[in-house]
Amino acid sequence: MNESYFEKHEKGDLRKDIVEAFKNNNPNARELFVTWREEREKEIVLLNSASAEIRLSVESADICIEAELLDEAWELLSSARIQANNENEVDLFLEIEKKMDELEGLSS
Repeated sequence: MNESYFEKHEKGDLRKDIVEAFKNNNPNARELFVTWREEREKEIVLLNSASAEIRLSVESADICIEAELLDEAWELLSSARIQANNENEVDLFLEIEKKMDELEGLSS
């Protein structure tokens, strides 16, 4: 059986690999990130949960922040904040607001 890169690595290791790939301008960084996202989205579909979808966006933003892709992180958090508001996920909304405030501090 042919295992995907995702299946061969623990999620934490893959996350670390993605961050390092972006920081090192690896041409495969985006592909690695997309593969990770697609695998996580499959898990989210099984959960059938709006909050899980929102958390995936926040987790994706966290990866972007670690990789110093602050504009991408802002876009992900902005979308997550809108979705949290629309889904009436107050705690998630506040968590995202806090992250956005912290991100603004990093950007200045």
